[in-house]
Amino acid sequence: MFWLYYFYKKDEIEPEPKSLVFKAYLIGILAAIPIIIAELRLSTISEFLPEAIIIAPFVEELGKLLAVYLFIYHNREFDEPMDGIVYAASLALGFASIENVGYLYNAGRQGNITEVFHLRALLSVPGHALFASFWGYGLGLIKFQRITRLIFTLMVMGAILAHGLFNLAVSFSFETGAGVVIVVAALWIGFQKVTRHALAISPHREFSKYSKLSESQNEE
Repeated sequence: MFWLYYFYKKDEIEPEPKSLVFKAYLIGILAAIPIIIAELRLSTISEFLPEAIIIAPFVEELGKLLAVYLFIYHNREFDEPMDGIVYAASLALGFASIENVGYLYNAGRQGNITEVFHLRALLSVPGHALFASFWGYGLGLIKFQRITRLIFTLMVMGAILAHGLFNLAVSFSFETGAGVVIVVAALWIGFQKVTRHALAISPHREFSKYSKLSESQNEE
């Protein structure tokens, strides 16, 4: 809930209806069921592909993207590029909530629930929102014809790659967490940049503090 509120508040110019943001969150919870089933299915038939590094990032990011496209993208409230980031992050957090149940349940049985709790709360949960925010940013741009399909595809692949790198860092630096922190720090930097740009090109920016930023970008 903390992270949901945080990403919601990033939409400073034209905030989305809270009910629709929460709907995206609930859709993320429901979408977790077919996504997890697809992951398990692929992991059984693709024994040569690492599940955490390749299968999970690919299935999860595409699954979340499809859910946003089917249930949110065509809503009339999706009326600026920043909305793609907000709804993508909200839906991703819904997915992460269900994923947390499984991780914390297993951690409780193994006696390391505190360690897993902190890793999930501070890194993995916001990580899901950050991965999704990049293809969400792409959805916002392509809806208003600011990028081509090729560039959008590359943005989606970038989100999948970032997810895979995060899982790889977790696998090889679980004790120190150094690799995970580096990946997440890079994601936060990228998130801040795409958020600033999405706000700067908002059609609702005329009377906001971002109008000057947009004008300076147009001059460049």
